[in-house]
Amino acid sequence: MKLRGSGTFIQALKRTHQIAKEYDETMWGYLFLLIIYAGVTLLLPLITVQVINALVDADNLRRFLMLALLFFVINMSKATLRTIINIYTEKREFQYGKKLERISMDRFFDKKGEFYIKNKTGDMMEVIMDDNMQVASFTYQVYRTVADVVNSLAILSILAYLQWDLALILLAILPFILIVQNNLEWKLDDHYSKLREELSREISLTEEFVSNAALIASHGIKEKCKRKYGQMLKNLSVIYKKIVTLSNIGYGALEGFIILSIAVAMAYEGYKIFMGTATIGVLVAFIQYSDFLIEPGRILAALRVQGNKLMPSLRRVNKIYDTTGTYGGHEKPVFEHFGIEFHNVKFSYPTGKEVFKQVHVKMDSGKTHVIVGASGQGKTTMIHLITGLWDTAEGSLTIGGHSIKDMNLAYLRKHISLVSQDNLFFNETIRENLVEDQNQHTDEDIFHVLKKVGMLEEVMDLPHKLDTELGDRGYTLSGGQRQRLAIARALLKNAPIIIFDEPTSALDEGTERIIFDTIKSLKEKTVLVITHRRSLMDIADHMYQIVDWDIRPM
Repeated sequence: MKLRGSGTFIQALKRTHQIAKEYDETMWGYLFLLIIYAGVTLLLPLITVQVINALVDADNLRRFLMLALLFFVINMSKATLRTIINIYTEKREFQYGKKLERISMDRFFDKKGEFYIKNKTGDMMEVIMDDNMQVASFTYQVYRTVADVVNSLAILSILAYLQWDLALILLAILPFILIVQNNLEWKLDDHYSKLREELSREISLTEEFVSNAALIASHGIKEKCKRKYGQMLKNLSVIYKKIVTLSNIGYGALEGFIILSIAVAMAYEGYKIFMGTATIGVLVAFIQYSDFLIEPGRILAALRVQGNKLMPSLRRVNKIYDTTGTYGGHEKPVFEHFGIEFHNVKFSYPTGKEVFKQVHVKMDSGKTHVIVGASGQGKTTMIHLITGLWDTAEGSLTIGGHSIKDMNLAYLRKHISLVSQDNLFFNETIRENLVEDQNQHTDEDIFHVLKKVGMLEEVMDLPHKLDTELGDRGYTLSGGQRQRLAIARALLKNAPIIIFDEPTSALDEGTERIIFDTIKSLKEKTVLVITHRRSLMDIADHMYQIVDWDIRPM
């Protein structure tokens, strides 16, 4: 579902409704509470008129006390219901925002490689962490506004029943409110779009600078980064000041019209009281409940601004929710073997760089295949094609005779273990980084694979052994230790296909020999070793070279 046209309030309403409907965010309980609240509120103007008139007449103390008690009970009931509604709303709104956050993260992992290239990290972080909460907040604010408008219309009808000309004075203000808001709306929409862009840039720069602070300082480019960050903050400040100014001008104009309408109504009704054609009870009720009539105008004006502010968020959220950026395959085939075959595969990156032309090669199941090639020839691209990150432009790629395009992506990747050049480690313990699920493997299983990669003694020498925290991105380990730990993780996964991308790039000669022996011991698995080092030929059952946009057997 893609948004069409410019960012408008109506589009924000439609899209947020679509999202709520698509992800089963039911509002019936919330609406039920609002209806009860509206019913209680409707009684207040009627009771107020009776209380004031009984007080002015001063002829029946018992009747006055009964009405005052009823007025107190209704107001307390209203206050209690408002508290319950606020608690319920805030909880549901937060839960809905986190629900959308989880869905966004799920969708984010299923995207193709082109999506990750085109979208900045800062943008996507803000989508997942902030934009989803904005969508949830706006969704519930719409329902609150609808309830308030209905409530106000009901009160307006009662006041019109009591005295129609006062209600007419209030209604006369609405055209002026709409004129002011319409004049400011298009300006705010443009500024909010720019604000979102700068906020995304702020997150991107902050994440980039914080992650690389040590390198920035050691390379002596701190001043350059400070200037870049300062300019970004300056641009952000300028845009924010314009938004604050326009928003408050709009709200100020609204307040002015409201004050004017109430003053006119008071003067008019006061004149009628002096002339003996009206009662003071109606005037008091009108003054007390005029806010109920005007407040929806304030809320609706704020909601329109919020809707315009939300449009950049909705456009970005839509990038993640849009399923055209993911594979549509749902098959979960039963594999009889795990041979990999390229059938006349052609592939180019969105930048136009051509990597493969009419590649036709077969890699047998249960064998070790070593693929060599110079830097930039397509070794990493081949991995991305096999793991489903990129799709072929022409031809097909099959595993076990089944096309990757037709396969469920998560199911495919469960059958592949990957050891890449830039291995991923979280700021968790060694144990948590090695296993996918808690209690999935025993300590003996972990010790076994650590011994295979020559790292058992080093781990056992650590103060907390398997419960040692690795730090951010595993920086407490050396490059060689991270590489061996990644290999241990791949062995522990025990997938039928194991891909090694430059497995010995960060290892000394002794450890390299251990890894060679480990790879050679992987029987009955389809092993791909991607490297630029021909020294790995000894472990190969089959050798290939990537050259001239092709993968050729050697």
